Amino acid sequence: MCLGSYPRFDDNLRPLNLLEIPEPESVLGEAPPSLKIEINLGSKKSVVRSSWLAYYRDVPGEPIHATRLRGETLTAEELATLLGMIEGHTYTVGFTRHWGQGKLTVLNLSPSKALVEATHRFACVNIPSYSQTPGITTALYSRGEDRFLVIINNSKEAKTAEIILNPALFNCQDYQVQDLISGRIWMVNHKPDCSIITPIDGKDATVLKLIPATLEKSQEFNIRIGDLHADWL
Repeated sequence: MCLGSYPRFDDNLRPLNLLEIPEPESVLGEAPPSLKIEINLGSKKSVVRSSWLAYYRDVPGEPIHATRLRGETLTAEELATLLGMIEGHTYTVGFTRHWGQGKLTVLNLSPSKALVEATHRFACVNIPSYSQTPGITTALYSRGEDRFLVIINNSKEAKTAEIILNPALFNCQDYQVQDLISGRIWMVNHKPDCSIITPIDGKDATVLKLIPATLEKSQEFNIRIGDLHADWL
């Protein structure tokens, strides 16, 4: 998937378009900070904001359409009249076509959180984890029943990071969370949004180990039985 841009130059910055992506017909910007549009991705519709959009007249595949909506903030009556004239206009902002053994999707919009989430739903790909806190990036790994959440604070100031986990990966269980760097341990009760909140210093990173509460109790029980067995011997 090419979102907002696509490979168009070689290592020497000479034009090279191996994906054969056509140039758009034109590019639109917006006087207010961003365009508010409703984009159709497959059978799903999502409302997103973009600082610009580029549109096609003809595309080499299945077109992707976006409809311009009216923004919430209007600075003057003249601006409201102007936007009312173009409200509801539909643009072909991208396309999907077969390429090799897969598919190529091109979207000529500026990337945003809402648009990335929409493209993941379109591709039927779940997002394992993401941060609600600006400046925080995450990655989620698994080994057996355990999950390992990597959290990186790219900003200079300390923050309290709120991380949203994909509920489908956690089977509606409570989890014991262990910070493998500081050693801090706490419990996270299951919530519909499966969120974790933890402090992290500026320009720092940590790894959280998430153990299902049922497995954690089972491990504790096995340790106690092992201690009793050792005492008896």
